[in-house]
Amino acid sequence: MKFDCCSSFHSVFAVVMAATSQVGVLMKLDKNQRKPRAFKASDLCPYYNRRVYATRDPARYKLDALVPFIRYGASPRGSLSLLKACKAYAVIQGRSYVNADDIKKIAYPVLRHRILLTFEAEADGLQTEEIINRVLQGLPVP
Repeated sequence: MKFDCCSSFHSVFAVVMAATSQVGVLMKLDKNQRKPRAFKASDLCPYYNRRVYATRDPARYKLDALVPFIRYGASPRGSLSLLKACKAYAVIQGRSYVNADDIKKIAYPVLRHRILLTFEAEADGLQTEEIINRVLQGLPVP
């Protein structure tokens, strides 16, 4: 099954709901079979949390250029949604682990509607996707 990362929020939500139950099954199989994993979800918590928090307080993460463009950043529920969507995407890809590339790919459909731009951003023609892109590029990968 091919997953289009540019699909609408409703498609992502449907995928998350359909695959979330399968994540637990794959994690159990992985533990029983002793297959190596690149990252546990808990290893990536700081990574995806920083991306979401950076949308709320970009100056804290040395993304000062974004401060005048973000009115409201993604809420803590955005972090939870990002993790669930990344787990679902990993399952669709046939993996029992989430990697940093999953977060980069899934961040757009999950966070796009959770960030409100200022008038200055809209006047400059900036889109939410550009803000997400700058946040993803501005923070180091673990």
